[in-house]
Amino acid sequence: MTQSKISRPRLAVVFSRFPAWRENFVVGDFIALDRAGFRIEIFTLLGQQGSFHQPETEIFQGRVHRASFLSPLLLWENIKAWCRPVTWRLFFQILAGTFACPIELLKNCFLFPHAIYFARLIKQKEITHIHAAWASYPTTAAWIASELTGIPFSFSSHAHDIYKVRSLLREKIERARFVVTCAETNRRALIDIGGANAESKTYVHRHGSDLERFRPPVLSHRKSEPIWQILACGVLDDYKGFEYLVGACALLKNEGHKFECRIIGQGPRRKHLIQQINQSGLSQQVHIIPPMLQGKLAAHYHEADVLVHPSVVTKQGRRDVIPNVLVEAMASGTPVISTRLSGIQELIQHGKNGLLVPSGDPQALAGAILSLMQDSLKRDRLVKAAQDTVAKAYDRRRNAVGLIETFVTHVSPQQTALS
Repeated sequence: MTQSKISRPRLAVVFSRFPAWRENFVVGDFIALDRAGFRIEIFTLLGQQGSFHQPETEIFQGRVHRASFLSPLLLWENIKAWCRPVTWRLFFQILAGTFACPIELLKNCFLFPHAIYFARLIKQKEITHIHAAWASYPTTAAWIASELTGIPFSFSSHAHDIYKVRSLLREKIERARFVVTCAETNRRALIDIGGANAESKTYVHRHGSDLERFRPPVLSHRKSEPIWQILACGVLDDYKGFEYLVGACALLKNEGHKFECRIIGQGPRRKHLIQQINQSGLSQQVHIIPPMLQGKLAAHYHEADVLVHPSVVTKQGRRDVIPNVLVEAMASGTPVISTRLSGIQELIQHGKNGLLVPSGDPQALAGAILSLMQDSLKRDRLVKAAQDTVAKAYDRRRNAVGLIETFVTHVSPQQTALS
């Protein structure tokens, strides 16, 4: 697929952090757009997240922009902007919309001057459309820049930015040219928030994965050793539910089963998980491994006997929708176990291409793991169906076609064409 040389739309994409190791699934969308002919410029509110990032983000080297409070240009642009009534109107509208949540209020006050500076850069770089990578603070910044420049904006929405950070979301939907989300579950939630207006402008485009990267070697075969290999992967945060996996491992150990469990990731719950592992006497069985490049991660999928993703919904509303680790494991030929959350059930059908258990239930997790340990025919049947599922609906290259068409239609319908 190539783009007509009549024009090359210039797209500003706003992130909170870029690059961020946990957001590789988001960046894939913009890599696809860049390769399709869109000129992508990245605007980040907070810079990058740590020193680790996937090499795919290097495609945007030299095109990542961040404002600093110490920048004289940021100060000058803000002085000019606050002389305009539109700036005050926007500021008071955002304050009113987040007044009930002090944390969100403070964060919006922080990002406001950055968004004003972004507006200057966006005009300077002749951007034709602004898109926010998340519906939360990046979209607030995109909305401000759009109002100040007259350039239309849109946004993507994924999980916590729909279910946890809902302030001003209805207003953002109303003002956006279009909205992209990764699951039908999310689309229904956005329509509930935005009303009839949201239904006509919200599109479902699943991220998917590079399935070839995770495809098992032709001659690979699952070993039949007494040590069962359990794998989990993701940010070490409460909504991932890894503490329930550790609880399940304790039950398996108490019943005399031999296994090794690797949890790949980093995050705020790391110390808590290590403490739980040690207190449960699992230091020889359960290991926490730092995040790694996807090429190395694929080898872990191929070595594992099962991938367990024990997601939960927190009291604050944080949740997974369709975690990419499940797609990657299914493509790798690794059987998967997860929980009965609405988004996950769009991917996994219990007993057909994976197993689902109630969230927050270590006993049910242990039982599901044990059922796969004891039934190789069941494992093989689930694996074959899982590979068929992701091949049909979660191939990133195939799914990118629809995403590109949505942007082509809304960003520059008069000038851009795909051939």
